[in-house]
Amino acid sequence: MLQVYVSNQEASHFHPLEESLHDEIAALREQMHKVAEQKKNLSDPAVVKISQLLDQKLNLYDRATNKASLCLT
Repeated sequence: MLQVYVSNQEASHFHPLEESLHDEIAALREQMHKVAEQKKNLSDPAVVKISQLLDQKLNLYDRATNKASLCLT
């Protein structure tokens, strides 16, 4: 799984959409870890559902950051 880690200093330079997505990704990752720990099963439907939503948010974040970097060049 792709993991996005950004320091607080880097996060302060985000566009508001990117910052919002970053926050959602962090919250979903934490929620997924908690549910997986509770269920003791990574293939539990609740864990899979959160994982799929996390994947969608990561894809959006990737598109947003790539688009932003293309605008800077």
